[in-house]
Amino acid sequence: AAKNKKSIEEAARDLRYKSLSEIAAKNNFNKIATAHNSNDNAETLIFNLIKGTGISGLSGIPIIRENIIRPLLNLSREEIENYLGENKVKFRVDSTNAQTDFSRNFIRHEIFPKIREINPSFETSFLNTSLILKDFNEFIKNYKFNLIERFVKSEAGAVSVSKELFRLESKFICGEVIKEILKNNFGFNTSLNDYQKIIDLTEKQSGVTEELNRSLEAVNDRENIVIRTQTTEDIFYSIKPGEIVKVGNLELGIDIAEPGSNLLRSNKKEEIISADNTDDIFILRKWKLGDKFKPLGMRGEKKISDFLTDEKVPSSKKKEQLILLNRNNIVWVVGLRLDNRYKVVDKTRNKYRLWIK
Repeated sequence: AAKNKKSIEEAARDLRYKSLSEIAAKNNFNKIATAHNSNDNAETLIFNLIKGTGISGLSGIPIIRENIIRPLLNLSREEIENYLGENKVKFRVDSTNAQTDFSRNFIRHEIFPKIREINPSFETSFLNTSLILKDFNEFIKNYKFNLIERFVKSEAGAVSVSKELFRLESKFICGEVIKEILKNNFGFNTSLNDYQKIIDLTEKQSGVTEELNRSLEAVNDRENIVIRTQTTEDIFYSIKPGEIVKVGNLELGIDIAEPGSNLLRSNKKEEIISADNTDDIFILRKWKLGDKFKPLGMRGEKKISDFLTDEKVPSSKKKEQLILLNRNNIVWVVGLRLDNRYKVVDKTRNKYRLWIK
């Protein structure tokens, strides 16, 4: 429990199912039957409701889940005990069932008797309600998958959700879609608070970021909400002419250019610069707040943050933008614009070719 940051109840349940699965595999059994009853189902509903849950949590214990079946789910604990008593079948009660410091036991011993005063057969009522909600959950499941196909795009480490979804659908449906996205793409089980943050983000300014957990964040990116893994790594490479560095899927190289090489302004993946006033060591890193350069064609300085906004670089990609420096001056906002101080002029003697792919 401590190792996996779970309650003792959860950890014990995981171990039980693991053990049952191992026994089934060893003996070539294709089904595992558990003895969950309608009382267990009622406990689950109340437990989930107290914690906070969605439609899935209110659907109760599933009758069938993969190779696990629950043939006694429609019977109450009392019905089962009466049968065992009438047929003189011995059974054992786990001693921990009486310990009310466990959440489920507290529900069983303290809350159930009060509910039973209002409805003596509340377990059956709860079961019927959970079955109705199960069917409704299946409908929602199919509906949200259709919405995911229409409004969601996935790429490495990120998912982009069109804001059109939030304009067309209710907050509940949007929450269900987000919940599915986070679970399937990042293995992240959300709370109501998590996807409320994402829904609220749609009303904020472009560029605003919300942290979901230590490894996930959501960004308001113009017409989309981008959910991505947070990257905390600093990128810092030194590179000399004739060398190539690789950053993720990007390769950047510096070559000595031929004397007659011309500017390649139409190709942002390749540039020719003056090497007359440069050292032979360049630095490649991510831009930081406060970084400034003199964009090619302009006389004055411009903040990198403002330049990226003017270039309509998506907010979700801004923080990943790389810059190439020499003597602490920005030479190239990689793939976007050279610094005016490094342009080739008639008097230029030495040239470098910068390229990315």
